[in-house]
Amino acid sequence: MGDTMTQTSGNEEIEFAFGDNEIDGVCCPAIGAGYAPNEGDVSTEVAEMYDQIAEEHFEQIEGTAPSHEVGHCWKEAVQRTEEKYGYSSELAEAAREIADHWGWL
Repeated sequence: MGDTMTQTSGNEEIEFAFGDNEIDGVCCPAIGAGYAPNEGDVSTEVAEMYDQIAEEHFEQIEGTAPSHEVGHCWKEAVQRTEEKYGYSSELAEAAREIADHWGWL
């Protein structure tokens, strides 16, 4: 899979999409970590939960935001997934793997 996230130079952060799998070449955390929520893999439900949380947080349906802001939304999605499906569920494990990939856990 090609690298579809936007990498910036210097001290700027990576941007991530929310509300869609990719926006202007910027991908969501799951796709950037090698998952395929758009194809119905194990990350789909947590990615949709992340989109809902980000929509509430950023008060817009879709967009992009820096890693430090998006990471809070993804961590909340991890917590909700663990509460709904259990800590040891396949969904919660995938959610944590994605968070860990980006250094959010």
